[in-house]
Amino acid sequence: PLTFEEFIQEYAIYAGLVIILLAMALTLWWYLKKQQKKQEEQPVRVKPKEPPHVIALRVLDELQKRKLWQKDKIKLHYSILSEIVRNYLEFRFDVPARENTTGYIMDFIETSKTLNKENSEKVKDILELADLAKFAKFNPLPDDNSRTLDFAYQVVLTTKERVFETEPKETAKHELE
Repeated sequence: PLTFEEFIQEYAIYAGLVIILLAMALTLWWYLKKQQKKQEEQPVRVKPKEPPHVIALRVLDELQKRKLWQKDKIKLHYSILSEIVRNYLEFRFDVPARENTTGYIMDFIETSKTLNKENSEKVKDILELADLAKFAKFNPLPDDNSRTLDFAYQVVLTTKERVFETEPKETAKHELE
């Protein structure tokens, strides 16, 4: 009969290898599970069906009609204005704007030459004033409120995508006859 001591001396190497292989398999399984969870957590960015400028202009019109800054809701006005501009930049130019700071957005715009100097300055003015109103409890002047809203309109209108619609073939045939 085989004693425990003899068993350990003869099969210890094999038992150690099995334990090491099981530990490696368990570690690999845990790592892959963790990576899969990270991939599931990343939000999927869905582009809207409408062009970004159409959405931005519609929301800017709604903001202008609400007249929040005239009702002493300055922080809300600038929060919405900032969100509109950030969403427009993200969906129109693929600028990572919704999750980043104003400084990072402006650095990205300047290095990638996304906007011309005039529009870049307008975006900077809008976002910085919005940051002051939202976080520093700054009360902009009424002229500042209307100016930033006008700047937002100007940026959207001067940078919107040019969409060329082609005439349907049937209409062209009828015109020729």
